Amino acid sequence: MTDYVLVMGGTRGLGHAIAEEALDRKFMAVASGRTADKIPAHQKGICLVTQDFTSAVDPLGEEARLFVAEQIPQYVFWVGGIFLKKRLADCTPQEIARMTATHYTGPVAALAEIHRFAVRAAKPYHLVVIGSTSSYTIRENESVYCSLKLAKAGFVRNFSRELVRELPGSKTTLVNTGAMKTGFFAGTDIDTSHLMDPAGIACTIWERVARQTVSYHEYSIENGGNGSVPVFVDGIQPHDAPF
Repeated sequence: MTDYVLVMGGTRGLGHAIAEEALDRKFMAVASGRTADKIPAHQKGICLVTQDFTSAVDPLGEEARLFVAEQIPQYVFWVGGIFLKKRLADCTPQEIARMTATHYTGPVAALAEIHRFAVRAAKPYHLVVIGSTSSYTIRENESVYCSLKLAKAGFVRNFSRELVRELPGSKTTLVNTGAMKTGFFAGTDIDTSHLMDPAGIACTIWERVARQTVSYHEYSIENGGNGSVPVFVDGIQPHDAPF
């Protein structure tokens, strides 16, 4: 197998744009997600596999596991996610559990399995985590969503030390992105016309990932608004105070 990129959550939106950009950079692209069976087979040459972060039994999935067991990907992208804008009092236990599994516990469990394969193979890899500016921004009626984005950021900052210690030569990247023109907000009254283009953001992320030399790099891509150029800010950003 040639060098390949695994994009967890790569069947639509920014994740799919990242997989398409991987192809343009001459990698084999494996994109996983719940909706893999609903995407045209081998769209633009992307290998689509089913993966369900909400599965308590197998969040990595057999199809993705077959690729990882045969060869460790050179890059692992953790993308994916669902949106919830509700008062906490209006959130059902089922909604909270689904959000938590999709944004945090499922991907972490899947990554743990990938990492075990990599350690056994003594093969370093580059982990790229697509976070959110919501991890440091106070947003009305998005307590569950924003807190899970913060947990995701906390995980990668801590795990990056384990990754480099156990597999020297590995790298991690955390990209906190603003909202984009995707189907992420489908079913809400949020206007996406002024948001960032996922294809352009995917290209920019890849450019930075490809030239990264340090073990850990974190930056944010904030929405300039009304079609303006996105704002890039390096480092860990200060968090909003609630009042």
